[in-house]
Amino acid sequence: MEGIGNGNKVNKKIGCTGPDFMIHNISWEQLKQFTLNFKYVDIIMFLILPMVYISKSETDEFIKFIEEKMPLLPFDREDSSLISNCVLENLIL
Repeated sequence: MEGIGNGNKVNKKIGCTGPDFMIHNISWEQLKQFTLNFKYVDIIMFLILPMVYISKSETDEFIKFIEEKMPLLPFDREDSSLISNCVLENLIL
């Protein structure tokens, strides 16, 4: 996928899982900016999460976001904290 966000072209390949494997190369801040005006921002953010990295200082903000959005996904409510922490562990660099 090349160029995401508001119709503007970005000179960066993201999410490439081919021979030039590129994952965890979008910051949490960049993701928030990319999706600022998207119609289905909650769903799109979940789809793009595997390409995101999070710094330790963003942990609380990210957990809050995930736990707020978890009801959109088909998981039991009591599992949301466990799932949020699992997602976070895979995104912290």
